[in-house]
Amino acid sequence: MTSRILAVIMLVLRLPANAQDTLRTAAPDFDTMTSGPSFTFTGREDPQLLALVFRRTYELAERPNGTTIVCLGLGRRNTVDAPAPLVQALSSKDVSAHPHSACTIAPGFRHFKVTESSTGKLAFLINMTSIAHERGDTVVVYSSYYVGVLWASGFACPAWREHGQWALGTCKRIWIS
Repeated sequence: MTSRILAVIMLVLRLPANAQDTLRTAAPDFDTMTSGPSFTFTGREDPQLLALVFRRTYELAERPNGTTIVCLGLGRRNTVDAPAPLVQALSSKDVSAHPHSACTIAPGFRHFKVTESSTGKLAFLINMTSIAHERGDTVVVYSSYYVGVLWASGFACPAWREHGQWALGTCKRIWIS
């Protein structure tokens, strides 16, 4: 009798069947866990922030045979070229930066899959996939590099504004293949 009364009260008040029901949240999907939350690059992102994360990802990347040729892109699925001024700013005597479209990915199962199209030289890709706002002037930027099958990794890099400039914290490796 007591359980029937409790069941009626719960139905009337629409209480959850147990306390765990109120704590359930949607589990993130695999794409979100590896590439960050859904984000569309607009072209209005701060170039200083993008440059910091591209540079850090370049430093963290395990490059094929020490290559310095890198192709830079924005977005997770339909990757677009990083803005030309950013690509130019990242180019130096130590880094040969190119837009994402300047690299070719060879089909099939190859250890080294990425080449710079005009020269055929080994290269690798760096993509920025998401920028997630945390609080205030703090964000987490998701990036990855790709050399070939089973030779890639992704990072989550915290960044914040400090005296009008972006500061970058320790990037955490969030996946590897």
